[in-house]
Amino acid sequence: MQSLRISQKQALRLSVRQWCAVLEASGSELEKKLSEAALENPFLKFRRKSLPTFSSGDFIENSPKERFLQESLLDQIDSSFFPTEFSQKIAAKIIEELNVEGYFEGDESAIAEEFGTSEAEVEKIRKRFRKLDPCGVGAKDSLEAFEFRLLESDYDEDLSSLAYEILRSPGQIHHLQGQARLLEAIDLAKRFSAPPALEFMQGEAFRRPDILVAEDEGVFRIEVWGDEFELGVEACGVKEKNSLKKEARLLCDYFNMRHSTLRKIATLIVDLQRDFFQGGELRPFSVSQAALEIGISQPTFSRAIAQKSLCCSRGTFPLRKFFPYEAKNGVSGEEIRAFIKALIAQEQGGRIYSDEQLSELVKRKFGVHIVRRTIGKYREQLGIPSPNFRKKLQGLKVKSLAVS
Repeated sequence: MQSLRISQKQALRLSVRQWCAVLEASGSELEKKLSEAALENPFLKFRRKSLPTFSSGDFIENSPKERFLQESLLDQIDSSFFPTEFSQKIAAKIIEELNVEGYFEGDESAIAEEFGTSEAEVEKIRKRFRKLDPCGVGAKDSLEAFEFRLLESDYDEDLSSLAYEILRSPGQIHHLQGQARLLEAIDLAKRFSAPPALEFMQGEAFRRPDILVAEDEGVFRIEVWGDEFELGVEACGVKEKNSLKKEARLLCDYFNMRHSTLRKIATLIVDLQRDFFQGGELRPFSVSQAALEIGISQPTFSRAIAQKSLCCSRGTFPLRKFFPYEAKNGVSGEEIRAFIKALIAQEQGGRIYSDEQLSELVKRKFGVHIVRRTIGKYREQLGIPSPNFRKKLQGLKVKSLAVS
């Protein structure tokens, strides 16, 4: 009897793991898994009952990968780093002049003439690209891309300077022999020497989004991955194996539960964030609130939105973006982080904001008090180093420019 109870518990744990795996998988991953399962299990029938109606499908799967780089960068061209419409237009033009590796191949003087500004202003805007992802994009060559990456990293000044010197004169490092951290600096130089857009050149193109939201004259249409597929259990001509049939039924149940859960989430997103889809801002609404709204646990909800994206007229975004939590007075943590990021991006000439100063500026802007420790946590989430280290990085930048 005890052995039976243990076996039942093990089976339950196994089924829970299987359900979590199905729920967490992206649509592309799940399609592959179900196709393979259907080949191995004669009871499982998985087929496409209609052509996919995702309008983004052809774009996602067939466009050149450099186009993905441009789309990714255009999504980041906002007031955080480019505060004026004019600077955003120049940034967009710079993106057009990037090659497949992510390096800038344009003519800054020609861009300046086109927009009626100075070459120095174009250069200033291009330098802000070091704040974008992937870091290093927009640089003119590998050395400048390395500088961009160093300025946005947490490596100390001594190591950064040594690694920079190695890349600046790769064939003449004999004069650096005896440096205590030479091997460490060589390793850093190797890891940072790849083209900034390498992931777009080699990696899988963007995954097909799991949710599509399209608007037509104020009416929203929602499509969820799985709409065009049919999964079922059918009789077959082979001798029936109960274990295979049970496995097929479980996969069908999990598929249907996942599809139903994603549709509920998609509907909730459209209801909550209607203003966003029409060009406005996101409404603060936490994951815990959303889970409660559709009647599932928070861990299940978190698994459901993991590795999944939504495509709309404004671009393709991870589902997690649509649930910014509210801090105080209706202000989301995302808004506060964006404000902090924008302030730090504008630091120059030795002016570095301390966490205390950032806290005071947040209070003036939003009317909420955020303690210094929370500001530090926001910085870490944004990948921004401490004030002291940012001051060292500014010194490194000045030093590297003087050397060049």
